[in-house]
Order: sequence, then C-alpha cells, then structure tokens
Amino acid sequence: MPSNLPATISTFSGDQVPARVANISRGGFLADCEAPVPVGSQVVLFLPSVGRLPAQVRWAMGNSIGAVFNGVLTGPLELGLRNLLASAPRRGVGGEQKRDPCHDRSKVA
Repeated sequence: MPSNLPATISTFSGDQVPARVANISRGGFLADCEAPVPVGSQVVLFLPSVGRLPAQVRWAMGNSIGAVFNGVLTGPLELGLRNLLASAPRRGVGGEQKRDPCHDRSKVA
C-alpha cells in the first residue's frame, strides 16, 4: 500500500531513527529514514496507529530501506495493520483512486 506514514525505526543497538513509511504490506515495508540503517539489521518499526512491528532490513540504498516483518503478525498488531491497510485508498496506474468493486454502492439497485 503506498503511503507516507510518519514512523520511528528502532535498532537493537538502541538507535531511534525517524522515518516515513513509503509502502507497507502484511509482509514488510519500504521506508525513507533520516539516517542509514544497515542491511541485515533487526529493527522495530513503530507506527502510532499500529504499534511496534519487528522486522529485518533486507536491502538499503542511501537512507531508503526495505524490510520484512519477522514471522506472522498476530493479535493487536495484525488487527492494527489490517485496519491501516483497509483504510487506505486503492490506487491504480498513474495514481488515480480505484473503487473497490466489492464495496461499490453506486451499482446497487
């Protein structure tokens, strides 16, 4: 899901790195950080609307990182991420907002 969410990335060495999450899914995220975070780092992504999501950095380019969540998210974390993803507008090619055909009430008789 394309986004621009303010976040904090905590490293296991204790660093707190301000970031903006540019894309997030149930499997991981892409973030633009204010400081580099090395590939292989175990981190915790904190999103105020979701909570703390443990992850591992799989790639880095400059201050941008891609990370995968550690294991399967369960309980409140899963619910918070599911609610975040469900609330985001769906976008098509070129950035236009797409209607969700399952929830499109304009076609109801």
